[in-house]
Amino acid sequence: MPAYARVPVVTWEVKVELERALVRRHSVRSFCGRPVEREVLERVVQAFGGAPSARNAQPLRLRVVREQSLRQRLQSAYRGGWLSEAPVVLVVSGVAREAWVRRDGVSYLLCDAAIATDQAVLQATALGLGSCWIAAFDAEGVREALSLPPEEEPLLLVALGYPPDGAVQPPRQRRPLEEQVVWL
Repeated sequence: MPAYARVPVVTWEVKVELERALVRRHSVRSFCGRPVEREVLERVVQAFGGAPSARNAQPLRLRVVREQSLRQRLQSAYRGGWLSEAPVVLVVSGVAREAWVRRDGVSYLLCDAAIATDQAVLQATALGLGSCWIAAFDAEGVREALSLPPEEEPLLLVALGYPPDGAVQPPRQRRPLEEQVVWL
């Protein structure tokens, strides 16, 4: 049997759910007090861990921060006052020496982090969670808050939780595709 015959068929329902998550995903900076269930977090973590990485190097680490005291410590590394309100903060870090580096010296560590984080965020959206990517933080403050080893670089934070009931997604401003895409 050829390899492609063993690949599960993607159903119409799966395609619709993916498209729905792609459209619904937006930055959420306010959360209701409902805790995020462990089973839900495990599905988000599985999406992160299942992401591709350049040359399958898998240089990323993920910390799922649920403990209030640790979220408060992370808050001190970020200027936005709402981070500690999220019931969960995902901390994406990576080990540079483990990342694939292209011949011209370009490391794919950040690319790997973006792919894995996006998969986690889309899964979270599909499960009814809100999230917000955060890159503007004090890396040394995050390193200290979580006692990261020196070889691990904090790359992204993701606030995660259930949005308040009745929260409305603001319309997204996007450039027209004609300005972004070149068809050849």
